[in-house]
Amino acid sequence: MVENDESLDVDSNEVSSTDSHTSDDEDSSYSISSGHDRSDDGDDTGDHHDDDDDDGNDHDFDDEASIGERAVHINSMTADEIRAMDFGSVDKAYEFYYQYGKCKGFSVRKSDDKKKIGPDGSTIITNKLFVCSRQGLRDKRHISRLDRKREHRRLTRTKCTARFRVTYKADKGRFVVSVFEETHNHELTSARFVHLHPVYRKISEADRAQVDGMQSRGIRTCHIMGYMVAQKGGYGGVGFTKKDLYNYFDKKMRDIVKDGDVAASLHYLNAKSATDPMLYAEYAADSSN
Repeated sequence: MVENDESLDVDSNEVSSTDSHTSDDEDSSYSISSGHDRSDDGDDTGDHHDDDDDDGNDHDFDDEASIGERAVHINSMTADEIRAMDFGSVDKAYEFYYQYGKCKGFSVRKSDDKKKIGPDGSTIITNKLFVCSRQGLRDKRHISRLDRKREHRRLTRTKCTARFRVTYKADKGRFVVSVFEETHNHELTSARFVHLHPVYRKISEADRAQVDGMQSRGIRTCHIMGYMVAQKGGYGGVGFTKKDLYNYFDKKMRDIVKDGDVAASLHYLNAKSATDPMLYAEYAADSSN
């Protein structure tokens, strides 16, 4: 568990939570101030290396990330510049760290947070922590269980200390970076394989419209994937795998059949009964269906 000793600029009843879903309606832009204006706490330990080569990562792809209305080049940003950033909402802070992790070669996840009760009784996040997906260790009770029915999955947690914490500052009305630890205790993923991390694999709305159109023309899924790879210039540019595409089509088909399988069966039986007087089928229906 990461220690949480930040001093918040909010004075109300605070509630610790691990809820990873946030909704902030604040300004979506971000800004960078001087390093002297940043907020530090005792949780920020370890030496920080500004040179990306120290991590042994060979990312040479376009590192431009759109944060709010501005674009930044993550590989050219120093640790002090990141610590001096502030965001209009928790979601925008996560968006930045999401792009940072994808550029550097590790997957990120949301961790603990602090909340307070607002004047209207609503819950407001005042402190949020984002960590490397390898942070912590697997609970020992899950390893030593004797009633297991499945084999253990491969251990991936390495107690990595890389983290990114933002804290709400009432005087600014924004979330400032209070902790940024960039050091990892594991090997980072190279640029050509970083798209395989589950958190970075998704089919965009534009790609869904394109693959749906090709499937409706009778094009096989494997050929659709080959076309997308050729169009994007490689598997890394596609953003999803062939398995993801098969799962997408399978889920779409199940959603279609879910409400239509009964109607299709009745239609088939009624058509058969019209030509076969010996056919008999019985079914029941309620007022809603």
